[in-house]
Amino acid sequence: MLPNGKVLVAGGYNGSYLGSAEIYDPAGGSWTATGSLATARYSHTATLLPNGKVLVAGGYNGSAVASAELYDPATGTWTATGSLVTARDGHTATLLPGGNVLMAGGVNPTSLASAELYDPANGSWTATGSLATARTLHTATLLPNGKVLVAGGQGQGNNNIGLASAELYDPASGNWTVTGLLLTGRQDHTATLLHNGKVLVAGGINDTGNALASAEVYDPATGNWGPTGNLSTARYYYTATLLPNGKVLVAGGANGSGGILASAELYDPASGTWSATGSLATARILHTATLLPNGKVLVAGGASAELYDPASGTWTTTGSLATGRSDHTATLLPNGKVLVAGGGTASAELYEPASGTWTDTGSLGAERSSHTATLLPNGKVLAAGGQNNNNIGLASAELYDPVSGSWTTTGSLGAVRVDFTATLLLNGRVLAAGGTSPSGFLASAELYDVGLGFVRPDWQPQIATATSTLTPGSRLMLTGSRFQGISQASGGSVQDSSSNYPIVQLRSIESSQVTFLPVDSTAGWSNTSFTSTPITGFPLGPALVTVFTNGIPSDARSLVIATSTPPPTPTPTSTPTATAIPTATPTPTPTATPAATPTPTANPTTLANISTRLLVGTGDNVLIGGFIVTGTQSKKIIVRAIGPSLPFAGTLADPILELHDSSGALLETNDNWVDSPNKQAIIDSTIPPPNNLESAIVRSVAPGNYTAIVRGVSNGTGIGVVEAYDLDTSANSKLANISTRGLVQTGDNVLIAGTIVVGTASQKVIIRALGPSVPVPGAMADPTLELYDGNGALLEANDNWVDSANKQAIIDSTIPPPNDLESAIVRTLSPANYTAIVRSANNTAGIAVVEIYALN
Repeated sequence: MLPNGKVLVAGGYNGSYLGSAEIYDPAGGSWTATGSLATARYSHTATLLPNGKVLVAGGYNGSAVASAELYDPATGTWTATGSLVTARDGHTATLLPGGNVLMAGGVNPTSLASAELYDPANGSWTATGSLATARTLHTATLLPNGKVLVAGGQGQGNNNIGLASAELYDPASGNWTVTGLLLTGRQDHTATLLHNGKVLVAGGINDTGNALASAEVYDPATGNWGPTGNLSTARYYYTATLLPNGKVLVAGGANGSGGILASAELYDPASGTWSATGSLATARILHTATLLPNGKVLVAGGASAELYDPASGTWTTTGSLATGRSDHTATLLPNGKVLVAGGGTASAELYEPASGTWTDTGSLGAERSSHTATLLPNGKVLAAGGQNNNNIGLASAELYDPVSGSWTTTGSLGAVRVDFTATLLLNGRVLAAGGTSPSGFLASAELYDVGLGFVRPDWQPQIATATSTLTPGSRLMLTGSRFQGISQASGGSVQDSSSNYPIVQLRSIESSQVTFLPVDSTAGWSNTSFTSTPITGFPLGPALVTVFTNGIPSDARSLVIATSTPPPTPTPTSTPTATAIPTATPTPTPTATPAATPTPTANPTTLANISTRLLVGTGDNVLIGGFIVTGTQSKKIIVRAIGPSLPFAGTLADPILELHDSSGALLETNDNWVDSPNKQAIIDSTIPPPNNLESAIVRSVAPGNYTAIVRGVSNGTGIGVVEAYDLDTSANSKLANISTRGLVQTGDNVLIAGTIVVGTASQKVIIRALGPSVPVPGAMADPTLELYDGNGALLEANDNWVDSANKQAIIDSTIPPPNDLESAIVRTLSPANYTAIVRSANNTAGIAVVEIYALN
């Protein structure tokens, strides 16, 4: 099918091999001749490319054919294009994300195992708006809103060392606007996008040429910079890496006395402080640091490399590089390997985390250092600019293809650039900004277009909405248009079937880790919606999602991967402090599900992946989470107790977890998950707790009621989260119906429950906030209830359920709250994330229960 809706039929066999082609017009139901193929063929493939042309390749005309040609619907003519490496017929041709075409298998003269790629793209650069200030040695950070923050650097002239200015690039307009000034001018610093969307800038060199220990944080909401804790050691030419637990690892660099550093330290955004961690085995500068999918950090430079393990805070050596290098680039590829390129050489090599070894790969076309390397949405790597070993600046650029392991030239930069920044934008283009050239410091900027070249903008998929906050184990839900694209034509054999299946890519903004999301088989997908399978093992923090159809990427949308749904409290305090908790009776009876649940109905929609946050006290005032497994089969689950990794102050330092059955019998307990005899099962779940002091239990449980209790070791107190996730969606059972009890206080220390509606249809629920009817001393006298969606918008609130406008629906649920002062909400919820918050109407503390039950 062509972009105009007509159908192209080309080649074939009717007693002899055909080169003719014709067009079918559905409007008139008629066929007309069009240009003939240069080579008659059948059993070939025909692939509709993103630019609207059709690639015909291979086939048979007495022997296998290697040639390929392109059909242009605008002219009705065919032109030759590059030939296949191996002549083949009866093969398949698959359009990949990014516009490449994969040719696989076929016959010549026997069955072929080989495969090859056709790349129709020609990269090009176009100018965009110039910076307000020429600069080099600055940082550039893609913000969750799609804009790019450029900060600091060195400007033109002797008095422009350590700039304090910062500016924002808006891809929509192509213009730069000035934003708040840094508190301290700096260059050769680092900028790290934190889990909360703010940007941490640390270290570097100031306007007098001295190394800095100071750090500051940029808030995109206000456009201002604020102070935070200082590094223990002033440094520049170091690396900064955002770890999965939300902390930032700073390693190596140079100090103000010209010394090279081996020390490393950690920044904790919750407290705004730095603490020492294990030192590098080798002091180093101008190295690279790459967060690997297994959570470790690979540092490479010189000829050596080492790994940092956040769990132990120690470094271990790993395989040595084949070629010594510095001021190189390191790029994490979608296959989990790390590409290191350049650094005083044209060579490149790949690191394999599984074996800890390096292997050579194709060399760059030019020696380069101080260049940039950008992972593109199609999986290729763009290396641009820099300088060669004679210190001559470069404008050239080249692309690395991980499939072939080779580099090819692409469009050159409009200007020679050294020490500039390159930032991947939401629209898939790359912004090159600033740097130096033979003429001095640059204020110009330019855009690289990967060159998909699609001529029909109405073919590009569009994302209208995306889940704004994803918890590990939850599903990504998208709405929009053109998720199915235009169905590709089938080639000359039945095995090359047409497909318009959407390819959805999730990418971490900070670490560039990439995963592709399969569609959830129960929720399905359509031209306007997509629901993924549960997402596990992906780094926390801001991320981008992109939909590919027909090889054409949508503009990306930003979202956040978080350990739990952030509480939508209107005015959170920066450092919530625990209030004094009265001594209570010993261990509470674990019965956190006081009311009988309605009989669940057979429905593909369910409540799943429950979590509750609360200030955990002592005695009776611990965190008690109840859940129900319904169905006929046992359910494999993971229950987690989270504390130190929560991204705010006042967290529970060392939680301990207990799992009880409906009789109150203790099934299992765990303090630190890494010490569990079931540690491997916790790791295999793909969502082990981020911190070694946190707790987890993996267990198969029969249908019934269960209670998870979270306490602090040695009676410690602080904010904690209890979570339960479904690890076996194939079982004929459901993890559903949350019920959590605890001491609800004031301010931020309220009771916060999160759940996810998963499936294809809406789910009717009742949410209850119980106080006076809870049979324990100190029960809350008058609880209130609020329900928020995944974006933090208030959907509904209730104080006393008998005063609700929806009172009859609450009665009809058959489980209205037992006391008139208690609260309830009955509402039909579409598949998404939701948060329920319980507070006191009188702004007083008390024990309360929050419950969420499915009603249909």
